[in-house]
Amino acid sequence: MLQKTPYTFDASVWEFYLPLLAGGTLVMAKPGGHLDSGYMTRAVREQSISVIQLVPTMLDLFIEEEAIEGCTALRTVFCGGEALTPELQDRDFARLDAELVNLYGPTETTVQTVVWKCERGVLSRLVPIGRPISNTQVYLLDRLMNNVPIGMAGELYLGGICVGRGYLNRADLTAERFLPDLLSDAPGARLYRTSDLARYTHEGVVEYLGRLDHQVKFRGFRIELEEIEAVLNRHPAIRGAIVTAAEYAPGQSHLAAYLVCRKRSAPTFTELRNYAQESLPNYMIPSTFVLLRSLPLLPNGKVNRRALPEMEALRPELEVGFVSPRNESERILAEIWKEVLQVERVGVLDNFFDLGGHSLLMFQMHAKLRKEFDRDLSTIDLFKYPTVSALAEYLSSEREEAPSFTAEEEQARKQRQAIERRRQIANEAGRR
Repeated sequence: MLQKTPYTFDASVWEFYLPLLAGGTLVMAKPGGHLDSGYMTRAVREQSISVIQLVPTMLDLFIEEEAIEGCTALRTVFCGGEALTPELQDRDFARLDAELVNLYGPTETTVQTVVWKCERGVLSRLVPIGRPISNTQVYLLDRLMNNVPIGMAGELYLGGICVGRGYLNRADLTAERFLPDLLSDAPGARLYRTSDLARYTHEGVVEYLGRLDHQVKFRGFRIELEEIEAVLNRHPAIRGAIVTAAEYAPGQSHLAAYLVCRKRSAPTFTELRNYAQESLPNYMIPSTFVLLRSLPLLPNGKVNRRALPEMEALRPELEVGFVSPRNESERILAEIWKEVLQVERVGVLDNFFDLGGHSLLMFQMHAKLRKEFDRDLSTIDLFKYPTVSALAEYLSSEREEAPSFTAEEEQARKQRQAIERRRQIANEAGRR
């Protein structure tokens, strides 16, 4: 067993005790080695490691190492701490001839409490976290503490001898998270409230859906950020994805996706947006995509969401180069877009949606355009002409075509006069 988790973290406990209790060998990794996938691959190969545990973020890096093919002694990979995606599961099976076990459990319930042995060749939207281990109970409850039906999402509560005593010197937080277990006959039995969303499948296994504190209300909809992350992580060119609801101006926010790509060329933002639209409604499509070399990690290997770079009011890197406004109409339109989108630069070839625009901002821009150009534009026109250049050309063509409407009216007036003359001639002929 490779012991590589710092001993200040809960998962290190069973790394220490598993091999010792089973009569195995404990191999100590060097300090900081758990953040170096190349070092861990060499350690697994050179020390004939047969069991290792990794968080999904590190597992993704581990199986991409070229030396992974030499890790022939590896029999079991335990994965936990973050959601395991089907795509990562399948790549693990393709690269390693070892069983993959998905683990779930918070520190407050003695770490691992629910377990699932992953299956090869099984297609699913989610990798289950499985069933509770011995002496552990799982409850999925609604806000009124009632059991939710099979297939419905509920908050996950854990009970049994695994539940901890509480938080040191935090009686208020202990009372909030550790609740009496009214379903147990054991005196003093309690439940731990995880703030995790999950559901039961018809087969009786638990699927993890996300965190309640990662649920945000966006444009009037309640959405799970991890659901968007799961879709982006299925893209073959994406190694890791984190989605946040970023506020770029007081009262204005948008969904931002932070992405780490694989070694091959990165997909364009338009490709990513189109890919996400195949599985997600429009209000769940990130407005901004930020490419990172790597996701910031905590000392235990999990993603450090707080260390993600802040969104700046800059023009993102788009597929087209920046082109400055070339006439007065383009300059006015670019200024309106900068004000609505809260970015510092807008080029005339930039697409409104690639700059972070969405339907609600489109309505704001529509009102400003009507006031500035004194023109009754339709929102459909704005969707048809999503760049400064195209919209300026459309507005200009409307001006040029204005005289033609006058000519048509004049032609219609002459036709009405001709019809009226024919009627007069016919009436005179009738009287004669």
